[in-house]
Amino acid sequence: AICTAQCAPSPPPRLAFASAFASRLLCRCLARLGSAAAAAAGGRSEEAMAKAAVAEADPSLPENWRRAESKSHPGKFFFFNKQTGEKSWVPPAAVARASRKRPTPGGDSAAAGAGKKKKGKAAAAAAAAAAADDMVPSRKRVNAGDVAPVHALHLLVKHAGSRNPSSWREKKITISKEEARKILAKQRAKIKSAAEAAGGGKTALEAAFRKRAMERSDCSSATRGGCLGFFSFGRMQKAFSGAAFALKPAEMSGIVDSDSGLHLIYRVA
Repeated sequence: AICTAQCAPSPPPRLAFASAFASRLLCRCLARLGSAAAAAAGGRSEEAMAKAAVAEADPSLPENWRRAESKSHPGKFFFFNKQTGEKSWVPPAAVARASRKRPTPGGDSAAAGAGKKKKGKAAAAAAAAAAADDMVPSRKRVNAGDVAPVHALHLLVKHAGSRNPSSWREKKITISKEEARKILAKQRAKIKSAAEAAGGGKTALEAAFRKRAMERSDCSSATRGGCLGFFSFGRMQKAFSGAAFALKPAEMSGIVDSDSGLHLIYRVA
């Protein structure tokens, strides 16, 4: 071994110096990195312990509530509930006091009730006004200078062959004309029966007609009890105008056939 060591060639002086310098530099860098890591770990643990101590030492916080410093706003603390996960910038005691604040007598429920009553009255008033408007017969189909227009109601039953086989009651009407005729004949019988049961006369017949029109007519005038308002001769389809003007006031027609469908007509005036 001695022979081997003595016979081994020794490194050049410059290479030996560079190697020693690199070793010392590496040792210093490793030492500095170790110190920084230890300091950071120690700082975090000390900070966490300080925060935990603050949370546990604060007797004003309710159970499960803690206080912690905001990471995004250093120096500002927030409160959190470990159990529920709830967070707040306001102390939980203040939140609890606000939630326990008593409402005024008859508070929100009374106000809501009053609001509903007001809305109900407003809706009723609007409905009454609309009904009153509907009770005033339209004169938009009366020609200028016509002093003897007809005021009539009608009950329309459409069929597949009608000009527009659709209505508010049914999007697509597929019944045949004969089926529509049978339906209208039954409606006419029901009107007469109801009028007789009510004592007969003009008022009873008109009331019975309006009721059936509201329930069964395929015309949008159903909402007004079948009322078409006043109209001059020729302002309606020819067959309809002829039948309406042929009636006397307070009379009901038989089945009238027009392009729109089959009708019953009641002449008011």
